[in-house]
Amino acid sequence: MSELLISEVQKHPSLWNLNHPQYHNRLMSDRLWASVADELNMTNMKKRRNISLSAEVDEDETVEDLILKLQP
Repeated sequence: MSELLISEVQKHPSLWNLNHPQYHNRLMSDRLWASVADELNMTNMKKRRNISLSAEVDEDETVEDLILKLQP
């Protein structure tokens, strides 16, 4: 499941790339997280999104590092 989650999140750089022009676009982020949740048949994606927003991000972190933070 984690590899699939990573794969889906990697498709949407604005969710994880701090330099992406849409990174701070909350509406876009909500829609993309909903899309990821749909692809993974997840119903509780809001919790994961809130965790991701509160997680402190280090510029040297990879997408995989960020995904690990999202795991319960």
